[in-house]
Amino acid sequence: MKIAVVAAALLIYGCSAPKLVSLPNGQTGYAVVCSGTRSSQADCMNKAAEVCGGPYTIVSQNESAVGGVAVTPTVYGVAIRRNMVVSCND
Repeated sequence: MKIAVVAAALLIYGCSAPKLVSLPNGQTGYAVVCSGTRSSQADCMNKAAEVCGGPYTIVSQNESAVGGVAVTPTVYGVAIRRNMVVSCND
């Protein structure tokens, strides 16, 4: 039962901490993930501004719906995957 509750929470509130990544130009940036049905691309943008401490440039972004995710053995839902990679402006 606990696993089903955690899985449902991830489908709804799947935001995670930004991760430091290497960009193709050799600089460092951040991968920001704001997945879940209760999040939006704006949440990723707000998180990017927070981690950068101000302005940033979007290197890439993606949003996709993945259906048929099992929340429990008898309940299925749609998972929203949303992420962006940003470079902080100086």
